[in-house]
Amino acid sequence: MALRFKRYHGQPTAIFIEIEGCLLDHGNMVTVNAIRSLFQERGIEITDIEAASHLSGHLVGTDVTCKKTHLRHVLMKTCAEKWKVAKGSAPTEWDLESLFKDFSRIIIDEVKTVKPISGAQDAIKSIKDQGMKVAITANFTGDASDAWLRHTNFHGFEVDGCMSCADVPNPNRAGTFSCVLPDPWRCMALAANLGIFPMSTIIRVSTTKNGIEEGLNAGMWTVALSTTGLVEPFNHAGEKEPARTRRVQEGFYRLGCHYVIDGVWDLPRTIDKISARMSQGESP
Repeated sequence: MALRFKRYHGQPTAIFIEIEGCLLDHGNMVTVNAIRSLFQERGIEITDIEAASHLSGHLVGTDVTCKKTHLRHVLMKTCAEKWKVAKGSAPTEWDLESLFKDFSRIIIDEVKTVKPISGAQDAIKSIKDQGMKVAITANFTGDASDAWLRHTNFHGFEVDGCMSCADVPNPNRAGTFSCVLPDPWRCMALAANLGIFPMSTIIRVSTTKNGIEEGLNAGMWTVALSTTGLVEPFNHAGEKEPARTRRVQEGFYRLGCHYVIDGVWDLPRTIDKISARMSQGESP
């Protein structure tokens, strides 16, 4: 007997979005300055470009916070030689743990002066006025995450929920469980907390490839913000700004991202496009 499944005809119910680089802190300078400070405290000077370096958003290792992964890349790859010259030996996982232990302390201090991204407040208000929920997919944990949420609230952003990968409950798996991006479990657990389903009614907004892949793996619509996250370095001296921007956008589309826009200020118009597609029965 043939089975027919009804298409979902509805509207978007929520966006899941990061704070840093999406709502506050254009360029993720809080993270960049914090990493520079960590190295300076240990007598090592590194540049903004070195502190911002990352493997095009892809994870290394099995960290439940992408910030530890970012720090690992800077320590073990980008600045490994500087560390060796200063300390007399190559960096180790013990050195990473020492740096990461102090990371939250510096983040909490750096976030005190953070500013909203231009147009972000109006965009989120417009989305909330449509009856949609706004939830935070946090890249920080513990006290650092709390500090970011306080400043998000201070700047007038209303959010309905927040979850980091470290907060994801064990889904009845045997043994130790950890959610490592781009696993979909955080988005699914956050949706369950908010009572939202199906996942195809939620829009995942991110400045990173891992965030977009997380949304795709969870069966969500995805929107990448291409100009407000960590600055992507030029490939070579001859590469110009338009070419770099195009390369970043094409990288998101190659992942399967549904929409790539400059920043969150363009998000309400993009949601209108997604709404139109959903009303026709389309899904991610």
